[in-house]
Amino acid sequence: MIAALLLAAALAQAPDAPMAPTSDTWDALPPVQFRRAELDTVALARFVRAEVEAGRCAAAVTDDAGSTRLRVPLAALVAPDGRVRRLVPAAIGCPTVEQFTVGVIGRLAADNVAEPWPEADRWLRTGLTYSWTTAAPAQAPR
Repeated sequence: MIAALLLAAALAQAPDAPMAPTSDTWDALPPVQFRRAELDTVALARFVRAEVEAGRCAAAVTDDAGSTRLRVPLAALVAPDGRVRRLVPAAIGCPTVEQFTVGVIGRLAADNVAEPWPEADRWLRTGLTYSWTTAAPAQAPR
């Protein structure tokens, strides 16, 4: 059943659509330009922080000051009219956060890509960096 679904998804992609880039080449892709970037970053980071604290995501990096960051890069296949046809997250080892980010960017991109172009579909790069601060533990009085 899963193989049939994967085959159907592969066949559904337009034959002239460019192949998805590999994540090691995403930095060379031009960035997606959004007209508006209205995101509730505090609420978004809350979900990601919960995933990290639950041990379901070990990709976050915390510095000495207690600031934690987690970057989720995405490649976006964008049609000439600005519609995002496909979003591919980099595999960072946090599948729930990767898919969450695909959903967030998918909603953000709806009718929001700034510069359509006349030629064929093309791959662009985007992504989100989640960040939050963990309070430092109280120090014992000296």
